[in-house]
Amino acid sequence: MYYASSVCAISLQQVLQPGKCASSSLTYRMSEPQLRKIVGFHQDEHADWVAELLCGHTQHVRHNPPWSLRPWVINVVGRNEHLGMLLPCRKCQQET
Repeated sequence: MYYASSVCAISLQQVLQPGKCASSSLTYRMSEPQLRKIVGFHQDEHADWVAELLCGHTQHVRHNPPWSLRPWVINVVGRNEHLGMLLPCRKCQQET
């Protein structure tokens, strides 16, 4: 995934040849996903399931067909089977 510290349009050519944004001096770089183990689950105020990650951060794990298909999250057996599963932590990724 490519990102910049500010809004910056990135063309396919720039993606294939990383460097600087053509319209500014902002540097963008490829960021590795920070995979973290799921250690628990809870529901938020909207009754959506949220995975609790080993790093202390959280991430929604919705079953919302057709956009996200996670039927395992709607029952306790499925959630328990996914304890220890690795998820990319977006907050840890942003901190690096």
